[in-house]
Amino acid sequence: MQSRFINRISCFTAVLALIFGLTLTASAQRYLGGIQGEVTDPTGAKVAGATIVAEETSTHFKTSGVSNGAGAYNFPALNPGTYKVTATAPTFKTENRQDVVLTAGQVQTVDFALTVGAASETISVTAENSLLDTGSANIATTLSTQEVTDLPNEGRNPFVMATLAAGVLNGGSGGYFQGKSSQFTNPFSGVAVQIVSAGNGGHNRLTLNGIPDDPAERFSGSSYSGFVPSPEAVEEVKVQTSIFDAQVGHGNGTVTNTVVRTGTNKLHGAAYYVFQNTYLNANTSEKVPTQYAAVNPTRRNNDQLSQTGFVVDGPVVIPHLYNGRDKTFFMVAFERYASHTAINYSTKVPTAAELGGDFSALCTAFDGTGRCTNGIQLFDPNSPVDINGNRTAFFANNNIASRITASGKAFASYFPAPSIAGVTTGTNYISTQTSYPSTYPSFIVRMDHAIGQKNKINGIFFRSGLTQSYPLQGFPKGIGPGGYGYSVYRNNRGGSVDDVHQFSSSMVLDSRFGLLYHPFGLAYPGNSNFDLSTLGISGTNLPYKSFPGLSITDGYATLAAGAGGQVSENTTGSIEEILTKTLGSHTLRLGFEGNLIRYNVQNPQSGFGNTSGPSGNQSSIAFDRRFTQQNYNVGDANSGDPIAALLLGTFSSISYNITPAYALQQIYAAPFVQDDWRVNSKLTVNLGFRWDYESPFTERYNKMVSNFCTTCANPLGIAVNGQAVKGGLQFTSSSNRFPYPRDLNNFQPRIGAAYQAAPGTVVRAGFGIIYFNTLETPIGTGFSQTTSYNNYTANTPLNTLSNPFPNGVALPTGSSLGLSTALGQSVSFVDPNHVQPKSAQYSASVQQQFPGSLTLQIAYVGARPTRLEVNHNINVLPAQYYNQGGAMANTLNATVANPMAGALPQQPSLNGATIQRNLLLLPFPEFGSVTEQYSSIGSAPYNALQIQVSRPMRHGFSLQGNFTWDKVMLHNGFLDNYALAVGKLYSVQDNNPTMFGNIFGTYQLPRFAGKPYIERLLLGGWSLNSVIRLANGPLIAAPSNVDIIGDYHQPDKNLYRQFNTCYQQSTVLGSGAVTVANVNTTLDPSGTYATKVGCDSRSPNPAFRTRIPYTSQSNSNYLNIRQPIKPLADLSMFKKFILREGTSFEIRGEFFNILNTPNWGGPSTSLGVANSASAAGGGSLATPNGIASQANDARIGQLTARINF
Repeated sequence: MQSRFINRISCFTAVLALIFGLTLTASAQRYLGGIQGEVTDPTGAKVAGATIVAEETSTHFKTSGVSNGAGAYNFPALNPGTYKVTATAPTFKTENRQDVVLTAGQVQTVDFALTVGAASETISVTAENSLLDTGSANIATTLSTQEVTDLPNEGRNPFVMATLAAGVLNGGSGGYFQGKSSQFTNPFSGVAVQIVSAGNGGHNRLTLNGIPDDPAERFSGSSYSGFVPSPEAVEEVKVQTSIFDAQVGHGNGTVTNTVVRTGTNKLHGAAYYVFQNTYLNANTSEKVPTQYAAVNPTRRNNDQLSQTGFVVDGPVVIPHLYNGRDKTFFMVAFERYASHTAINYSTKVPTAAELGGDFSALCTAFDGTGRCTNGIQLFDPNSPVDINGNRTAFFANNNIASRITASGKAFASYFPAPSIAGVTTGTNYISTQTSYPSTYPSFIVRMDHAIGQKNKINGIFFRSGLTQSYPLQGFPKGIGPGGYGYSVYRNNRGGSVDDVHQFSSSMVLDSRFGLLYHPFGLAYPGNSNFDLSTLGISGTNLPYKSFPGLSITDGYATLAAGAGGQVSENTTGSIEEILTKTLGSHTLRLGFEGNLIRYNVQNPQSGFGNTSGPSGNQSSIAFDRRFTQQNYNVGDANSGDPIAALLLGTFSSISYNITPAYALQQIYAAPFVQDDWRVNSKLTVNLGFRWDYESPFTERYNKMVSNFCTTCANPLGIAVNGQAVKGGLQFTSSSNRFPYPRDLNNFQPRIGAAYQAAPGTVVRAGFGIIYFNTLETPIGTGFSQTTSYNNYTANTPLNTLSNPFPNGVALPTGSSLGLSTALGQSVSFVDPNHVQPKSAQYSASVQQQFPGSLTLQIAYVGARPTRLEVNHNINVLPAQYYNQGGAMANTLNATVANPMAGALPQQPSLNGATIQRNLLLLPFPEFGSVTEQYSSIGSAPYNALQIQVSRPMRHGFSLQGNFTWDKVMLHNGFLDNYALAVGKLYSVQDNNPTMFGNIFGTYQLPRFAGKPYIERLLLGGWSLNSVIRLANGPLIAAPSNVDIIGDYHQPDKNLYRQFNTCYQQSTVLGSGAVTVANVNTTLDPSGTYATKVGCDSRSPNPAFRTRIPYTSQSNSNYLNIRQPIKPLADLSMFKKFILREGTSFEIRGEFFNILNTPNWGGPSTSLGVANSASAAGGGSLATPNGIASQANDARIGQLTARINF
């Protein structure tokens, strides 16, 4: 036995080395359950040597053991399911406990008080499954198979059900209340992991059968959900929100574990078709008034969705070859998600006449020379200028046909023709491509095999892939407008193997290996090897050839830059070993977790443009009126046109990026020990200890900044204010690969206790420390390079569109320039004292079970997250220059001789002959901002009351509900530069809702067996399932750069005026004196709507005063006013029709936001604008208050047909 054990450990070590050699992070968490107890005789004496057998009723998997000298037994690694537990001992009757239900991570206590008699006599008792947790202080929410499949769940994503747990707040993409939840609850969007719990987000974890399922992606700063099984493939979803078990680590303590179902001895299956269509949906509130208008009706978006799939499970039986009943089982599930999502697009495009050079439509009258006398005149970019800077040469009759460049004409050919005739201003093109397709097939298989009673092994394999194509919106040449035309893939491939071996009645080893490969790509057309000659542009000395996107003012369509894409690959290998040993009344677990992440990213891609993503597409070449307007410095409404500038090839600015591709690696290792000590039948004490090591990311080619040396003399060699400038970047190298030192001090004690004060009452408490997982984006200054410039210094363009970079582009210098890297630019570095964020968590709770299987839990939950990562600029004015009044502000803003003149040509604002005095007083004047990232200085104390009510299915009714009342104080940022200068973190309340809750349950109507057939058919046997969500709304952000000087509450508050808009404007005069004046509301000429909102009859008393420069902020970032939020309800109803024995047909209807309740986004917090304090846009003659757009989804209907066998 000993040699076998040693060989087994050696094998595991070899596999661990193999995984780490091949393949960064998450921690495997507990998903198997356990059954424990003690055996006594009628006098209460402990019975040693009793044989205990736990048999899973659907697979007949058996696990056996013998009670020890303390009468204790323990089966620590059992699959979730329903068990029969049997105790047999000489001179005692055999006793059975039937229907013992075990959930993921749960430890059920089943005690036996044996009766004297013959072993052949059997006493069978149906177990009264305790709804109380008598063995730990952990707080969790478990959703059963029935709840996962039956509750209304938009998108059918099991991980999203974590939002129904106590203490968990959904904030991803606006959440349910203020976001289009249909866009983030689907199985492929990836944001199901982005929730807030215990007052912090970004560190909760997702696991699938205990292996990490939350890969990082494209430097987004947060993890994403990986593979998402269909509800039909899920046994249960468990959301654990406490950390008192040492097996839980590498996160904030909130773990959503989805357990994949296993096969049974009977063949089961289902095939289904889920369907959504526009005609089942309601319209959003702002569209309802005009949805049937004769002109431009605002009808519902054209959305369509289907989910088609099947699941089959059972024993592995190969006729005449293998009979796997009672020992080998399978489960296979497949689903194909397909949708067409509305994406309306309208814009302004050039007309055919304009593309031919005829812009006469801009003017309604010309004089005899062809100059416009009523409208817009086009001027010659190459014209001389008069003493006032006005161009003297113009295009007669606004005709530029003879001057159109080949490059301008080539670019212009990428625009579609107008679809609305006769429009001279405003939108003249509406796309007919009104939706984009998404397909997401997913496949998962699970196998279970028992090698006798001592060894059980299971494995899963999964694969999924998103294919998504955004339309070109009718643009004719394969390049779409900005933010369109790109394609997306998000794939997941991987699996796990879990081996449980029982060496003896008191020792069990659970070994688990997992692998997840997660590639992501977002690609724009023309992203690489684009033939620039087709645009008439020289590609000489340009290392990356991509389509140059266009940005055009005056409301014209843009063209998407080809280099706006993002690609990443994340491979996470994981291993977990847990050895459980029962010693008397102690259950001891010794464990190890290890993860290796390899993370390859390029975001964005290299080439023309500076694009951060599809919604913020920034094109690389900008055109405006500058070169065709009369005065090159000052624009006016009567001259210039950007399309004319495009055709003439006179661009205003251009950029070209070279972005590094990173190859990152991170190692995580965590040994732990846990002792669950059953002191007596009423008291259990949990003691644990864990040590974490998460290595800093390393980059294969050391393309990372390691530090900013604040004391090093900069090679620039210039004295400012009598002192040589200091500061400069330092880099990783082959001998110093980490961007910050390793943190080896992550010790985590855990303690918990559960005391059963009465048969239906348990008091529990716990304390623990946990260290968060982190996802720091590498800082690669020097390895990226942007070449950009404004194409003007005077009235004529510097370069032509055909050759915008005559001298080529700047190439990355890497680390070769050392301290001279990025002079004149803003730079970043990682806090050299960075350590792992952590949280001390503690709770005290009381669980009470009432008659009728109703359980109530009331808990206080506290957390003290510290060492949270904070980004802050260290290149700010010293504190003595703030709050010194207007005279000092004028002094700081005054221009003086620049000692750095000519030394920083890459930064014009620092390179001129003169410079503002405040820039010379910075600690590092040769740089812009110097941001210290991921500084371990933040904290966010959390206190909460959490109430949970649950009632499992009984007599056709089940119910769960929870309510959380919490408060989070944030100390993780700075209010302003003065606070940065003195090092004072703010202390503000978190803006998230403080009171939120969920109610969900099922009611099964009786079958009305005695009623007529029609009544039975129409009314009997329906199952009604509902989810209700409630919250009190987030805080409204305070206006920026103001002091609060009065009451900002609005007495007659409504959607269009949510706070007092009256404010005072502070102005610094040349003398240094400061004047203050109220800013009043301004109406349009007709007096119908506001063009600027300030002080008026509704808001007569000032609440705010703008701050003059270099004064500090004293008020919070948020107003003590919450946005109005209404509860939302979802409903599903279904009925099964028995076709024959073992086969049924099911129809289901689901309605999300069934009451069609609208919620709106937050109000504008800008002062002095048309929609200040309003959730609507600016007003108009038709809608004086503006139009408020519904932020959440309108009612969505869904139908399902399903066959079960």
